[in-house]
Amino acid sequence: MLTPLRIALIYIVFGTFWILYSDQVLNLIAPSAEFEATVQSFKDFFFIFISGLMLYGLIRHLDKLHRTQHNLYKEAERITKSLHWQTDEHMQELQISSESGAIVFGIKPDDYMGHIDIFESRILPEDHVRIRKIFDDLPQNPRAYELEYRYTKPDGELIWIKETGEPVYNTLGKLIHFRGTSQDITKLKNFEYSLVQAKSESEIANRAKSDFMASMSHDLRTPLNSIIGYSEMIMSEILGPINNEKYVDYLQSIHLSGHRLLG
Repeated sequence: MLTPLRIALIYIVFGTFWILYSDQVLNLIAPSAEFEATVQSFKDFFFIFISGLMLYGLIRHLDKLHRTQHNLYKEAERITKSLHWQTDEHMQELQISSESGAIVFGIKPDDYMGHIDIFESRILPEDHVRIRKIFDDLPQNPRAYELEYRYTKPDGELIWIKETGEPVYNTLGKLIHFRGTSQDITKLKNFEYSLVQAKSESEIANRAKSDFMASMSHDLRTPLNSIIGYSEMIMSEILGPINNEKYVDYLQSIHLSGHRLLG
C-alpha cells in the first residue's frame, strides 16, 4: 500500500538517482551525440512529469484517507446519534457543527450556524435557564463541563441531550473557543425511567403485601385462639370421653394447623 511516507521515500530515491546518475546513464545508452542532445533536452521535462505523477498520487492518497476518516466519523455519529460542534470563546456563536446535527436536532446546521439562540430556543425553558447560567459563566471561568437537557425537535418530539464540552487555548494560553459533543440519550433516559417505575411499583406491592399480612394476622388471631383452645379442651376429654378415634385425629390436625397459622 502506498502511504504518504512511502511515496515521499520513492520520490527522494528517484530524485537522488536522477540528479546523480542520469547523465552517466544517458552517455552509456545514447548511440550518437545527436541522440544524446535530443534526449538531454527532454530530461528535465521527464523529471517534472514523474514528479507531478508522484505528487498527484500523494494528494489523491491523502484525499482518499481524509474522505475515509470523514465517512467513519459520520457513521460513528449516526450510530451513536451524536455530533461535534465548536463555538466562539464567549459561548454565543456556533462556528462548527457536524452534518449529523440534522438527525439529532431535526434542524440543518446551516439553519442555526452562527446563531446559537435559534438552537437554544428549542430547549425546554426550565432547562434553558439552568444551562444558560453555565454558558454565561464559562468565558470567565473556562472549564470542562457535562450537562443534560430536554430539547423539542421541529416535529414536536421531545428528546434528552447529553452535552460535553471543553475550552480550547492557543499556544499563548489564550482562550480561543469551546468545542464538544452532543448526544441523543432519550432511550437511556426512558430506560432509567422504566427502572424507577418498576422499583416504585415493586415497593408499593411489597407494602401492600406487608399490610395485608399484618391485617390478616390480627384478624385471624382471635378466632384461631378460640379454635386452638376448644380443640385442646376436647382432646383433654374434660366434658367426657371421645368414643371415636377418627375424631381424635381430626382434632389433632385442627390444633396443629391453628398453631401453624399463628406461628
